[in-house]
Amino acid sequence: MKGFIAWKISVVLRVPSVEEAVNFYKQAFGAKECPFPSSPEQELIGIHATKLNILHEFPILITDCPLVPEFNPAALNLCLQVRGGQLADLEAAVTRAINAGAIKDGELVLDPRPSMRLKDPFGIVWFLYIPSDDEISSDHRRKCLYLDESREKPPVENEDDPNASYVSKLKILLKIPDPVKEEAVKFYSTAFGAGAPQFPTKNEIPSITSTHLELARNYYIMISGSTQNIDSSSGISLCAMTHPVEGLVERLKQGGAVLVGDIVYQDPIYKFRRMAKLRDPFGVVWFIYDVSFEERCVVFADFLDEVDEIDDTPEFRELLRLRHEAAGEGRKWPAVGREYYFD
Repeated sequence: MKGFIAWKISVVLRVPSVEEAVNFYKQAFGAKECPFPSSPEQELIGIHATKLNILHEFPILITDCPLVPEFNPAALNLCLQVRGGQLADLEAAVTRAINAGAIKDGELVLDPRPSMRLKDPFGIVWFLYIPSDDEISSDHRRKCLYLDESREKPPVENEDDPNASYVSKLKILLKIPDPVKEEAVKFYSTAFGAGAPQFPTKNEIPSITSTHLELARNYYIMISGSTQNIDSSSGISLCAMTHPVEGLVERLKQGGAVLVGDIVYQDPIYKFRRMAKLRDPFGVVWFIYDVSFEERCVVFADFLDEVDEIDDTPEFRELLRLRHEAAGEGRKWPAVGREYYFD
């Protein structure tokens, strides 16, 4: 996370039926429900949402809350990297999505690498694609360095498991009119401290020329010119987790983003856990929010070694141990006192 302004980027989808959408994304992409945040804490303050993870790392928030716009004027599509690297893997992923209710939105592209465009039952356009060898190698190196683990390839899910995921990475694809494309690249680079990935990105999604930026560790936005084959998608907004919220909000406003309403607080009296809603100069709606205690426990795998930053008491260490244990088992964990939140 070093060097990034945002700690994590999430996608929030406004849909007519949360239950139907959750079932679809589980069946289509093997998404899993995330056990946190635990009630009454919500990741986005005032917005009740069901949180799905794609391969434990890429969050999608599903909601029917009116605070999330039904239609985003920005041309946002979503891209899913297919595991395996072979045409048969892409075909299997496409078949699974279609069986769940998606429809083909174009023809299969084979050159320079296989990709397929789909539209889900909620109007969201998805590009499924086979990644380049350079991207696969870069992802593996980064994961090994970040987790300080063996250089051997990590195990994949059981291929015989009907619920196993075919996909391994989520990217955001944004269409920008050609005259302001460079302005968009500059805006996201400056506001988020984003930079180019550590792998070649030419024709990463076949037939679409785009500029890649890494908004947070392993979270990418691809900015494409208006002549590309990208549709406007309804109901997609973006979220950025950071601390403090005011810092990123000010950076976005300096670049031309507009604050929608006021910064809100989970507890308006003690004013901890903030959230802000903005619309950036290119039509993208952003929810900027503080890291919750649950997220802090999960984002920092070595958090137990860092508790002296907050409170190095035996009670606090035991609370963290119990919450890590509960999270690993998919259970809700004990409530956290306000004294353990940081401002």
